[in-house]
Amino acid sequence: MPSGIDSKNYRLHAILGAIAEADDRYADSSAEYSLALNNLPAQVPEGPLYPIELRLNLYELDLRQDDEAAAKQQLDAAFAAINQVTVPTSSRPEMLRLRAAIEAGPATRTRRIKICRKRCLWRPRMLIRF
Repeated sequence: MPSGIDSKNYRLHAILGAIAEADDRYADSSAEYSLALNNLPAQVPEGPLYPIELRLNLYELDLRQDDEAAAKQQLDAAFAAINQVTVPTSSRPEMLRLRAAIEAGPATRTRRIKICRKRCLWRPRMLIRF
C-alpha cells in the first residue's frame, strides 16, 4: 500500500477488492473485501446495507474459488445481518433485492434439486417445466 494512505480505510479496501475482482484476481479481491469488512465502523455513511453487500461480494468470490465452506459462512452472516437491519422506506427496494439474493443461495438451489428429483420419480414430464 502506498505511503500516506490509511491502511484501515474500509472504502479503499472495497475499491481495491472490486479492482482485483475485475482483473480476475479472486484471492486478492477476497482479501481486500475481508479487510474492508474488518475495518468497517459501527455506522457507515453508505448505509446499513453496505456491509451486507460486501458479504455477498465475498460469497460470490468464494464460490468462484470453489470454497463452499467460506461461501456458506458469508451467506449465513449476510442472512443474519439482513434480518436485523432497519432501513428507510427509500432503501426498501435495495434491501428486498439483497434479501432475494441471499435467499437464492445454495440452500435454495439444493432444495430445488430435491424437488426436481422427487418430481422426476412421480412424473418425469414435470422435469421439462422445472
